[in-house]
Amino acid sequence: MSLLTLIALTDETLELDAIMSSALAADAAGGITVPVSSSAIKSLTYAPNVLLMPGIWGDLTVHFTDGDEVTYNNVAIDDAVRFATASSVGTFYNEEVRGKS
Repeated sequence: MSLLTLIALTDETLELDAIMSSALAADAAGGITVPVSSSAIKSLTYAPNVLLMPGIWGDLTVHFTDGDEVTYNNVAIDDAVRFATASSVGTFYNEEVRGKS
């Protein structure tokens, strides 16, 4: 599944130019890695693995600048897009992601 397909399947209004210009790369497992602007978080990788109505669910890996990684399973694509496009990725992580399974 391509990035454009994932974006088209979300209900989010996205600035496509901003996403496309952020050097997206698909890894061997089909994940999409998005570099983010944060002092603590280097990038996010989203690997869709289940298409359930009403959406796409997958694994979200947060890559920290210190080399640590944390993977969250069963994350809705809408939530991953909100995280990647948040005005403050660090604040979004602390308020919406951290400590949740």
